[in-house]
Amino acid sequence: MGLSYNIQFKRKLEQKQELIDLIEANDDSLFLISKLYNSTFGCVNGDFDNELIDLEFAGASYVSFNVIKKHAGSILLRKSVLQMVRKIANEIYPDEDYFLIFNGDYIFEKRENGVVKRNSNTDFYNGLD
Repeated sequence: MGLSYNIQFKRKLEQKQELIDLIEANDDSLFLISKLYNSTFGCVNGDFDNELIDLEFAGASYVSFNVIKKHAGSILLRKSVLQMVRKIANEIYPDEDYFLIFNGDYIFEKRENGVVKRNSNTDFYNGLD
C-alpha cells in the first residue's frame, strides 16, 4: 500500500504557476508532489481532537505527497512534507482553508477562517518543533 499525505482544500482552486514551479523544482527524494487535482467526490472524514469530521467537498482541489522512500527516517519525512505544505498553503494559496490528511484517514491539521489548528491526538508533530 502506498503512503500519501494530502492537502485537501475546501473548494476548487486554479492551478498557479508558482505551484507548477515548486513541483518542477522539487528535488526531495522522499516523496513526489502531484499537481493540483479537483476531486469528483471530495470528502474529509476522520477524528480531529476527539471530534468526528465528516465533510463533503465535491469538486474541491487537493495536492498529494506520495512517499517513495517508506523506510526513510520518520522525522525527516514529516519535516520535509510539512515544509512543502507550508510553502503551498502559506505562500501559494494563503487565503484557502485546508486539511492536512494522511492516507485519507488521519487528519493532522486544519486551517479554517485563516486559523491553523493541529490535532492534539496525534504524534505526527513529535520531534519536529
